[in-house]
Amino acid sequence: MMTLRFEDPPRHTRADRTDHTVVAAALKQRPGQWGIVGTYKSIASASSGGLRIKRGATAAYRPAGAFEAVARTVHGEVRLYARYVGEGPDA
Repeated sequence: MMTLRFEDPPRHTRADRTDHTVVAAALKQRPGQWGIVGTYKSIASASSGGLRIKRGATAAYRPAGAFEAVARTVHGEVRLYARYVGEGPDA
């Protein structure tokens, strides 16, 4: 018989948040390769984060269009993926 464990869930803290400067730098080291930026509570929040990345609304991902991003649900986990595609000839 399985023993059920009881415990309170861990609190979400600011320390759990993504350091986008580190993520963007890592993506630039491997242009064209997708990386997991983070996990989210909903596909809507992940998609919103992806839009901020694509638009360069988060400073680490500027200029706009230098990164692509997509949200996907994988085995019940909502993930945000991004990749560096370059800054183009006008950058």
